[in-house]
Amino acid sequence: MIYILDEQLSIVNQYMGEVRDARFADNGSRLEMNIERISNIAAYELSKHLEYKVLNLATLSGNEARANNIKQPVVIAAILRAGLPVQNGLFAMFEQAERAFVAAHRHGHAKSDGFDIAINYLVSPPLKDKLLIIADTIVATGNTVIKSYQSLLGSMGKPAETWVVSIVASRQAVQALRTMLPEVNLMIGSVDPELNKDFMIVPGLGDAGDRLYGQKGDDL
Repeated sequence: MIYILDEQLSIVNQYMGEVRDARFADNGSRLEMNIERISNIAAYELSKHLEYKVLNLATLSGNEARANNIKQPVVIAAILRAGLPVQNGLFAMFEQAERAFVAAHRHGHAKSDGFDIAINYLVSPPLKDKLLIIADTIVATGNTVIKSYQSLLGSMGKPAETWVVSIVASRQAVQALRTMLPEVNLMIGSVDPELNKDFMIVPGLGDAGDRLYGQKGDDL
């Protein structure tokens, strides 16, 4: 399943415009706020596709009421560093979720389908029979998400269901994820048409990690 938030007009379209707007290029806090807002909405839309269990609750009036809670435990995995505000926005809605963190970066020289991906750090609770949500702001080629997903499953077991939540993805990345990970669902803010020679999304929103947290050193 793939769900693209900005295909239907809503407040998401305004937030998407602001994360792209060059006037706010140096305003990292505003970018973070808008990523978290879009991720809040992504969590709401994603929640419509989950399984629920019925709970009987005692209320303050002394009467009983019914509630519907998400059936499976949730784990939200951020791909560092740019995935952190997406994870935070999701966690604000799935507040009982556990968290995982994957440090991944492009490695070596570019090939026809992008770069090799190195995983430097991974920490996660067990994933078996849980709902896994992988959070990243930008999905350019899809290689980082694919490698992160495979590494998480190799270390922590297979989840019952997996979603990828991203603010912007390229058409190429969407196709790669659907081909390589057909069992994974996608919830994306906006899909952009192409990648440039450096495998950056066009029009995209620039380097989200640098805009949020400052430019990386040359040796990283």
